[in-house]
Amino acid sequence: RGSKTIKIYKGFRYCKNWYSKKHIAYRCSTSKTSGCKATLKVTPAAVWWVEGEHTCRPVPVLNGQLNDETDAMKRTTDQLATQNPTMPEGDIWEQVCEAFYGPDREELLDGLTEEQVIGRIRRIRRRYYGGDIHGVVEVPPFSKVKDSAIPFFRFHLVTAHPDPKKAPSRVLGWAHPALKELLLYNSVSLFLDGTFRSVPRGFRQCLILMVDDPARNLFTPVYFVLCTPCTTISYRDTGKKLNPAEIVCDFEFSLISSVQTRFQNAEVVGCFFHFKQAIRRRLKDERISDDEVTIAMESGVLDILTVIDPDLVDPKGIAWVKQEIKQRCIANNCPYSRREWKSFWVYFRKTWLERYYITEWNVFGITNTIVARTNNPLERFNREMNAAFKPHPKLRHFVSTIETIGGNPGSRK
Repeated sequence: RGSKTIKIYKGFRYCKNWYSKKHIAYRCSTSKTSGCKATLKVTPAAVWWVEGEHTCRPVPVLNGQLNDETDAMKRTTDQLATQNPTMPEGDIWEQVCEAFYGPDREELLDGLTEEQVIGRIRRIRRRYYGGDIHGVVEVPPFSKVKDSAIPFFRFHLVTAHPDPKKAPSRVLGWAHPALKELLLYNSVSLFLDGTFRSVPRGFRQCLILMVDDPARNLFTPVYFVLCTPCTTISYRDTGKKLNPAEIVCDFEFSLISSVQTRFQNAEVVGCFFHFKQAIRRRLKDERISDDEVTIAMESGVLDILTVIDPDLVDPKGIAWVKQEIKQRCIANNCPYSRREWKSFWVYFRKTWLERYYITEWNVFGITNTIVARTNNPLERFNREMNAAFKPHPKLRHFVSTIETIGGNPGSRK
């Protein structure tokens, strides 16, 4: 195993040192640091022997004939690359390496290098599944539920960009057919949210559509939709044939706009978690002290604006919150950042009173018990998604993982 300048035998790496007409000499790669004198010599007739003993670690060294295992390595690589298309290239290389270059092999082999194996994996997968990575997920095995003929892939929408030099917008969706039946209920409660960390490269967001299943009292993820842009167009085709009673979603303007247009008779409620998250982020941006932020985010302070009569939010509700924060700062010996708070309330009015309708984040008068639980299901599932992926996984790994975790909703209550 190795290349023209490196040979590896029984776990030892040898680097090319010198050559003559009789043979090429490779010395132990640790010779400069460990002083190891072991040398591998190879003749033009592929006869090899090792001179000296390894002092870097004691292992018996044998002499013998060079065996060509290139074809066998190619067959093993092809089999692993096609049988498990989600297996990372590095893992395939490790398996091939263990099978052919493991410490139990006593003979010196002439085989493929790591670069050659990885290059072959990519060529085989392109030939087997097609060169377009987006097309890969539309054919088996990625388009099916694992170990079955049931389709998992649902749609792939492509919208041309007005600028022909820019890439088109893509929206790819997956859903288990059995879970799709939950969307046929009338007055079902839907949760829409997006995660950014766990999306493959080339995409901006993974939109998750979760349903409250009243029969089992579970929150079940039904649709996983990958979007290249975060625009209204990206959200328009994720909920056909739905008749929800209410929809809980993030405070993303294009998402709310699309939902309100598509489901005009549904109650669109912003997720309380995202409301508090946005408020906290803005307080930090205004450089308001941590103690003041803690006071403002306590129960019964800023969040009181989400439950009072919308007609009382401005000015009476805001005036009460200002006074409450000042009093709690005095009680806790915490300086009050007057200028920073003034800037914050300018932002609050422009964003939460002008850009969004108050009814999108204020739940006064809404009696449905689902509202009281809007913080937990999607955020818990987002944490589960983020734990299952490294940042920006490959598309193949993403599809196989959502097929697994999306089919096990039993813990999301």
